Amino acid sequence: MAFNVDDISDDDILTRCSSAFEQLHHPIQVDPSLERFVLSNNKEIPVKRFREKVQKHKQFLEPAREILIENGLIIHWEKTLVAFFDIQGYSFWLEEHGASCIPGLEAFLNSLLTELSLSMYNTDIIKTWLLSDSIIVSINTLATKGLGPASLSWFFQMCSYALATSLQNHRIPLRGAIGGGDFYSNGNVIASTALVNAAKYENKQNWLGAVITPEAETLITQGLKAYAEREGEEPLSLTDAKFIDYVSFGKIPWKDDISNDLPSKAYYIAPNPSFPDWKDCLPDYFNDQEKTHNSEFLYKFRKPRDLTNPHSNHT
Repeated sequence: MAFNVDDISDDDILTRCSSAFEQLHHPIQVDPSLERFVLSNNKEIPVKRFREKVQKHKQFLEPAREILIENGLIIHWEKTLVAFFDIQGYSFWLEEHGASCIPGLEAFLNSLLTELSLSMYNTDIIKTWLLSDSIIVSINTLATKGLGPASLSWFFQMCSYALATSLQNHRIPLRGAIGGGDFYSNGNVIASTALVNAAKYENKQNWLGAVITPEAETLITQGLKAYAEREGEEPLSLTDAKFIDYVSFGKIPWKDDISNDLPSKAYYIAPNPSFPDWKDCLPDYFNDQEKTHNSEFLYKFRKPRDLTNPHSNHT
């Protein structure tokens, strides 16, 4: 028998509607008129709209999830980038500072967002999370309609600023990677192919830098091409002057025992601003001399790139 939502009474559809939202941990308030319900962010949704989605999906849970995604209560971003930064020497850091370090770390994240709030985008475009010893940053590709030049520039700027400022202002050394894929978050649940991709590469590096993975590079290229086609422009690339202050290309210091199957050169995040006395900002507990040596060119200075030879920045 064909599924027809019109055969379901208003009372019954609202009962099933409420149950679906509760299963997704987002209870709703039903308006006395029975014509609409209210989400936890006070957005009003007409019951008629929910009926249409139920008829389309032939079920109740997916329409509820779709409405929550549309209204920003569940995050589901496709073909996006995720920056995954790991605090180096985190266990020693906790031993040195104890619980008193957490407000400082929260202050760092808040200052990161405040610094970039002067950009043309607001913080609905770039989201950050703090999970134990890791910082996660991602692009809301649902709002930006993909990876375009402006959102990519802002994302790279934020990642670049995170690497430099965490060390310079907070004495927090980071190592990271930019992964490509999807990102899903509902409350305390995070599931992301982009995050898995970033974490895979983050742990294989032997420096205080952040590589851009091949999967992320592919999505960036596709996003810039799609944007150019929509706007009738020539597509940009990571070698474009728009990204030069935040992205470089060169040798990646991989750990010796796992470097054979990894690209010897790749794009990576360039910390900005650079600062010659960066080693003085390393915390006392950080004593990895090889990792420090491999990071010297990142933080102390960066040669201006010859745009006619985009790979000339670091050889």
